[in-house]
Amino acid sequence: MNKLNKYVFITPESLTYTPTCDSPVPDFQDMQIIGFGNRHTVQDAIRDLLELNENLVENRLEKVFSLELRNEHKKYFWEKEQPKGILQAS
Repeated sequence: MNKLNKYVFITPESLTYTPTCDSPVPDFQDMQIIGFGNRHTVQDAIRDLLELNENLVENRLEKVFSLELRNEHKKYFWEKEQPKGILQAS
């Protein structure tokens, strides 16, 4: 039997601007995880996610991105007190 693939589904949420900058260009796009799925195809996984979470359909998300999670190795990141907020991994 074929192994199920694992997916994470993400949607753009808002734009973030630096408070002290007058540029009309945002610094980055905020993203929100809307769910996870385990199926053979991404289409089946998103269909299951939408069936189980009717509020996602009601919110009429404009874009949803999917990423296949292929690695079971987990890394944890934190912002260590360093210049420029460098992320450290463990």
